Amino acid sequence: MKYVLIEDGVVVQVDLTETPPEGYIEASDDVHAGDHFVEGRFVSPEVETGSVPEEISDRQFFQQLSIMGLISEEEAEAAVSTGTLPPAMLVFIGQLPTEQQFPARMLLKGATSFRRSNPFVSEFGAMQGMTSSEIDDLWRAAAAL
Repeated sequence: MKYVLIEDGVVVQVDLTETPPEGYIEASDDVHAGDHFVEGRFVSPEVETGSVPEEISDRQFFQQLSIMGLISEEEAEAAVSTGTLPPAMLVFIGQLPTEQQFPARMLLKGATSFRRSNPFVSEFGAMQGMTSSEIDDLWRAAAAL
C-alpha cells in the first residue's frame, strides 16, 4: 500500500509500508510527493496551473484515449491489465520503421508511465491527426483522472 503525509494541502512524504504511519492517509500508486490534496482528491501541480505534465501513468493514458474515443473501454482495460495493445496502437507500430517496432511494443506493453517528451507520443498523435496542442490537452486531461 502507498500512504502519504499531507501538510498545508501538499504531499510531503510517501511511505510504502503495510501499516500507515500516524497521520498518513492511503493514496493510489500515481500520487507523488509535491502533489496537492484538494477537496478530497490528489491533483498534480501541473493540472492546477494548466501546464503540461511531463509524465502520466499508463492507466491515465489509456483511460483518456478511451474517453476521447480513440480506443474502447475494453481495449483500455486490456492494455492496463494484460498489456494487450489496442488495434490503433498496432496500426501505429506497423507504420514505424522496422527497427523501431520492437522498442515501441515494449514501451507500450511494459511502461507504467508515459513521458510527454517521448518521440513516440508525437508520432502517435500525428497519426491520429492531433496537433501538439491537442496532445498537450490529452496529457492535461489524463493527469486529472
